[in-house]
Amino acid sequence: GHAINSQWTSAAIAQAIGVDEETALLMEIDDNTDPSSPGANFSYKVITNTGVSGSAYILSTDSQSQLNLEPDQPLSFTNVRVRKIETAGNESDYIIDVKEGSLISNTGSIY
Repeated sequence: GHAINSQWTSAAIAQAIGVDEETALLMEIDDNTDPSSPGANFSYKVITNTGVSGSAYILSTDSQSQLNLEPDQPLSFTNVRVRKIETAGNESDYIIDVKEGSLISNTGSIY
């Protein structure tokens, strides 16, 4: 919310990356792709410490996403796309909404 509120980006094009504890996300862009292009091709790999089963999360928004960030009010942010990448390489996509400070997922799980 701070990046949007500070006008570093907008709610329609915001992106973020999150990783579980003891987990790293390695990203590499296709050499033939402009990294600023919305269609940029990236390859991903998630690595963890031994014995840890972690995941990385790539979050993005679009023109349907709406942010309500008002002082002394609970956060609301709708239509946030999540790509979960597990250590084993499995990927899943889902949508989360933050409604008055509570996370809601279209799959029932926020992770």
